[in-house]
Amino acid sequence: RVAGTKNRALDFDGSDDHVDAGTWEVTGTSLTLCAWVRIESPYADNDARILSKATGSAEQDHVWMLSLTTSGADIRPRFRLKTAGTTTTLIPSSGTLALDIWVHLAAVYDGAAMRLFINGAQAASQAKSGDLTASTASIFLGANPPSIYAPFAGTLDDVRIYNTALDGTSLQAVMNEAPPDAAW
Repeated sequence: RVAGTKNRALDFDGSDDHVDAGTWEVTGTSLTLCAWVRIESPYADNDARILSKATGSAEQDHVWMLSLTTSGADIRPRFRLKTAGTTTTLIPSSGTLALDIWVHLAAVYDGAAMRLFINGAQAASQAKSGDLTASTASIFLGANPPSIYAPFAGTLDDVRIYNTALDGTSLQAVMNEAPPDAAW
């Protein structure tokens, strides 16, 4: 989305919408996944994908993923990452994402830890090391590959994938480049 313009975000219906971004690789020990997200109400899916590179729906099928999950009534971001052939899942232990409000989510891996950020503030971290596992799996926005599993209901904007680990300051700069337009 271009700042100041309207109708550039992607709206997902929660049933069959997705974007297939191909099968390219991010290699090494650094990765950042980020996006502006607006979750629609009502939110009934406990497993909606924002950005996913996977061969199936099980935890170990994911190379990397930024998604949503629920804990009771709370909606929380979730980050999955496979290094050295093992997938780890990171979910904040508290908090909730609001419905119909733009929020910036980021998942960062720096070769030593996985981190989740909400609006530029770190919400969770977990030790993890190793090179990203290579895979020819597809990358989907708004659903999980290879089929349309766990579709997202809401709007995604300014989705980015970096082969570097952005820190909090860098994430703030990314957020400030294209803040969501509340008038949409």
